[in-house]
Amino acid sequence: MIRKIWHWLVGRPRDPLSTETWRKVALIAFFAWIGLGSDGLSSANYGPETAFRTLLQYPMLGGYLAIAIAVTVFVIAAAYNQVVRLFPNGGGGYRVANALLHPIAGVLSGAALIVDYILTIAISVAAASDALFSLLPAHDQFLNLPCKLMMVIILVALNLRGMKESILVLMPIFLGFVITHFVLIIYGTMLHAHRAIEITSNIHLQTASIIHHYGLWFLFAFMLKAYSMGGGTYTGLEAVSNNVNVLAEPRVQTGKWTMLYMALSLSITAGGIILLYMLWNIHPVPGETFNAIVFTKILSTVPYHHLLLIITLAFEAGILLLGANTGFLGGPAVLANMAVDQWMPSQFNNISNRLVKQNGVLFFGIGAFALLLLSDGHVDFLVIVYSTSVFLTFATTLFALGKYWIQEHSQKGAIVHIILSVFGLIICLTILITLLATRFFQGAWLCVVVIAAIFALCYRIKKYYRRLERKLSQVKRALKPTDIKPAEPTEIDKNAPTAAIFVNEDTGVGIYTFLNINNLFPKHYKNYIFIQVGVVDAKSLGAQRKLSFMKKKVEKNLEFFVSYARSFGFSAKAYAEFDTNAVQKLYELADEVHKEYPNTVFYCGRIVYQIENIFTRLLHSDIPTELQQKLHYHNMQMIILPAQLQSVTAEEEGVAHV
Repeated sequence: MIRKIWHWLVGRPRDPLSTETWRKVALIAFFAWIGLGSDGLSSANYGPETAFRTLLQYPMLGGYLAIAIAVTVFVIAAAYNQVVRLFPNGGGGYRVANALLHPIAGVLSGAALIVDYILTIAISVAAASDALFSLLPAHDQFLNLPCKLMMVIILVALNLRGMKESILVLMPIFLGFVITHFVLIIYGTMLHAHRAIEITSNIHLQTASIIHHYGLWFLFAFMLKAYSMGGGTYTGLEAVSNNVNVLAEPRVQTGKWTMLYMALSLSITAGGIILLYMLWNIHPVPGETFNAIVFTKILSTVPYHHLLLIITLAFEAGILLLGANTGFLGGPAVLANMAVDQWMPSQFNNISNRLVKQNGVLFFGIGAFALLLLSDGHVDFLVIVYSTSVFLTFATTLFALGKYWIQEHSQKGAIVHIILSVFGLIICLTILITLLATRFFQGAWLCVVVIAAIFALCYRIKKYYRRLERKLSQVKRALKPTDIKPAEPTEIDKNAPTAAIFVNEDTGVGIYTFLNINNLFPKHYKNYIFIQVGVVDAKSLGAQRKLSFMKKKVEKNLEFFVSYARSFGFSAKAYAEFDTNAVQKLYELADEVHKEYPNTVFYCGRIVYQIENIFTRLLHSDIPTELQQKLHYHNMQMIILPAQLQSVTAEEEGVAHV
């Protein structure tokens, strides 16, 4: 019953080895624009407003701001096109910094991206709810925060079904937003087109007045502050580079088209909205967003204006939810890439039977939920933290790209790439430094503290995994024979006592388990069955070369165990499968073995540590215990044999003992 409910909620399992499955879940440019580009487009609902609020004393300066935002969008998008081309397997800013600078720079960029995507979800959900509550009276505002929290829960459930499914569900909202806002920008501009000369004159007059009274440097600093406060507008432009591996072939070409769609739609929307603020002389109204104010004025000239306003703001809330959804697409991809390099727990590299990075989705859902509670859902606070993390990632990536192209200056077109990277780096560093200098105590400090904490945690996790790998390799060298005497296969008596051993890539633990069974029950078992499941994870999903390599590796590992058992005079056989859910597939193989060999006892080695705590439990999935419970429930005997290593936190070097 539980399984049926789960399948109803998230859908039925998919075959991770099928190329047809991958074709169905891979994204063409249009769907990628909706799924990954909606974060950038959604930021047009709060980025321009945050920037324009700084200019309220001199609103005509918004003309410069609109141009600067449009230019910046295209510069950053063009720079990230390089990332798509250089790293077609995804990874984005983390992979760029890791490969082109140093692994430490990669971890710093990865930590900033983790904060970025948590904030993507939190700020988009908060802004979506604020847009909806702009239509409600003030006495209903107490429901705003619970509504935001509920939205996060709904998005988590939706993303557990699969990436493409969540995009298809939300696609009408995305298209509705694009159509309504493009129409309103054009219509609102046309209604006040007669003021174009007046606006141009006012821009010149306000500029001249500021320079006359305060000087050119004051104007520059004032515009720089407003420009930096609008940094949230550019968020989401890195999403494609993080997820190139989920794009349809040819990936690089699909990625470039997606980036073009994103840059065009974001620059037109963000620049157009600032232009509307200027044309319609917008001023703050308590409890309402600037977009709600300007659209109310524009739509007041048409019939059914109140209904049209509700539809427009509903689409705004919807696109913001789509932007939040991008956090659930890009964030888990960052965690998976860092888990592959052992900076994060290996469980983040796992995928569910729906081919979803389930642990990552849950992690970012919990993170966004907690952040909304901490900040009480205030967009003004969140956007400062958000912009700081985004531009730290942008700056690191562009610095790495600039360094790469300077070293590769002999390549065709390198000069253009160098200029683009350096120009983008200057823009991003300017915004980042301005935010830290002017908004450190208003929220930027939180970004710095959290990124530093994640960085320290990553370093500790990496250190732990390195020591564990060293210990396991020592055990493997100590136990694995240099040569195995070849033995002819003997006929298996299916009714004879049989020991079935679950093994994995840790050959040393498998050998130890085999030898320990013989020590505990000498000459009792006549047959040995070796069972292994190759786990399809985020790294190998959709990559046929990696899947083929994994299959060969599993087959070679099982061939070794079969030969090893036969060298002792036992009959032996191997069973292998490949899936995303190791426990379920191991159980299915065990059931098959038990039916064929009724006198079977199952064994599994489990590494135990001198010190076990919540930290070690988070870094390892306890497959033996889960599997034992499942087999015992279905009346199959299973024994876990502990393999004790020296404490991985010990400083002593030398050969690990078992």
